[in-house]
Amino acid sequence: MISKIKNISLYSILVLSVVTSACKKENTGNPQSGGELIKYENIKNLTLTDIEVIRTVKLDLFLSTAEIKGPAYISRMAPAKYPVKLYKVTYSSDIPEQNNKRTTATGLIAIPDVPATSLPVISYQHGTVFYKDWAPSMYEKSFETQFMISQFASQGYVVIAADYFGIGDVSPESNSYFVRYSTEQACLDMYKASLKVLEKENKTMSRFFINGWSQGGFNTMLFLRRLERENIPVKAAFTAAAPVDPVLFINRGLHNPRSFDADFTPAALTNLIFSLESYNNISGISQKYINTKFYEKAKSLYSFKLDYEEFMKDLPKELNQIFTPDFFKESKEVNTPFWSVLSNSEAYRWLSPTPLKVFGGGRDEAVPDYVAKLAYDYMSTLGKKDIESINAGPQADHRNTYIESLITAKPWIDSFQ
Repeated sequence: MISKIKNISLYSILVLSVVTSACKKENTGNPQSGGELIKYENIKNLTLTDIEVIRTVKLDLFLSTAEIKGPAYISRMAPAKYPVKLYKVTYSSDIPEQNNKRTTATGLIAIPDVPATSLPVISYQHGTVFYKDWAPSMYEKSFETQFMISQFASQGYVVIAADYFGIGDVSPESNSYFVRYSTEQACLDMYKASLKVLEKENKTMSRFFINGWSQGGFNTMLFLRRLERENIPVKAAFTAAAPVDPVLFINRGLHNPRSFDADFTPAALTNLIFSLESYNNISGISQKYINTKFYEKAKSLYSFKLDYEEFMKDLPKELNQIFTPDFFKESKEVNTPFWSVLSNSEAYRWLSPTPLKVFGGGRDEAVPDYVAKLAYDYMSTLGKKDIESINAGPQADHRNTYIESLITAKPWIDSFQ
């Protein structure tokens, strides 16, 4: 009995230590230490024809498996107005969860080929990727980034996009999937480095906007809160299918699954477990939560040593066969180290002064519309007026919601000029 009490006490101390540590991380990042521009290189000059291919052919391909197909959107996407120069940006940053360890990160900056020297800038935060080269800086494989180039860069906006730590062909880190403070830092330092690129290109920023889809919508809200705390003005922001409450987002899928939930849910969840274990030093959590039968496959997926298709091959559809009873049990109380860190990663519980639109879709297989609109529910309850929740349609799935957000938000963003 005494031994058991001691173990319980030690475990309680561990929980308290991790939670306290996570809360303290809010101020551990040094905003002046990162964002140095290491180099930038021109990787592609897109012609009007190239951009029209993105707007038509590639959009049609992107939506080929979606609930609503490309023809419903193509004519509503903005036709290309300007050629665009693409640059890969390499910059320095810090990892807050690891005592501000220095690291190198990459991102993309897309600059419209226009004579004007003062241009609006919009930062795009990309969604979940299961391949290291599906990064904005390797834009050929990042369709979502290409649509930002088509819809905004070719219309006169500078588009910037961080790859996040662990993504792209430069970062030496592991995948920082849903890691709060590292995500904030990567996006903030990409913003700083991008301003230096613009300066070298004899351009300046007139106004600043941010947006993101899926994981990138969550990251956009994290970034927005960090920007506001750093007193960096943001004219407006919008998100598409943003899982701003990771605990609710995961618990819904575990305990109240829908018949049309996304096939990639197991891959996303195992990646998230490995990511938080790695960055937040929660030792052994992946082995505790992932069924032994699938552990090595999941570990290889997280480290980009196994293709997503191979991971999904012969994988059971039932989550309770992939994850252990401990994962389900501890998810209900949210008081263990993993769940406490995740709870502290919410991205909506504050009153933002920035005009905001949040998009959700009625048939979104990844992020239910009621999760996507949590920021609206919370902030409007506190009295925020310049916030709007927009449903992309009763049949809009995950990809439909993203494309609808680009189309609907564009004239609104334009109105701030």
